[in-house]
Formats: sequence, structure tokens, C-alpha cells
Amino acid sequence: MTVDSSKRLTAKQALEHPWVRGTDATTTDLLSNISSGMQKYVGNKKFRAVGKAVMMANRLKHVSEEVKEQKQLEAANNANNANNASNTSSKNK
Repeated sequence: MTVDSSKRLTAKQALEHPWVRGTDATTTDLLSNISSGMQKYVGNKKFRAVGKAVMMANRLKHVSEEVKEQKQLEAANNANNANNASNTSSKNK
């Protein structure tokens, strides 16, 4: 596209252009080219979706393991705190 209107084609020139007149048309079947391109795009899109699902599953597994470890540490800390509290109270008697 040309922003400067003085450099653009006139309507008459545009209508005489080979692309508009159809004299430069090719015999290539554009539909099959577009169709194969779309099939590749859809295939890649599905592949990316599967990849994202696998990454999410791995991340969830990692987070789940971190939560389990954190709960185990909290349980161990609570047990230690309970022991320390009982030891302190028995020493005070």
C-alpha cells in the first residue's frame, strides 16, 4: 500500500492491471495449497496443545510433591514442638 495518493494507481490503471484482468493467473490449484497448509497448521496446533498438557501435568506433579514434603516437614515440626513442650513442662515439675 502506498500512503502518498499521488503515487497510487488510478482506478483506470488498477482495472487495467494484469492481476485484476486475470491475464497473469496461474494454473496452480490454490485450494489444494491452502488445504495442505491448513492441515499442517491444525496438526501443529494439536501438537502444541498436547505439549502444553504434558507440561501442565508435570508441573502439577511437581507441585503435589512439594505440598507433600511441606506437610511432612510441618508434621515433624509439630511433633518436635510437642516433645519440647512436654519436656519443658516435666522439667518444671
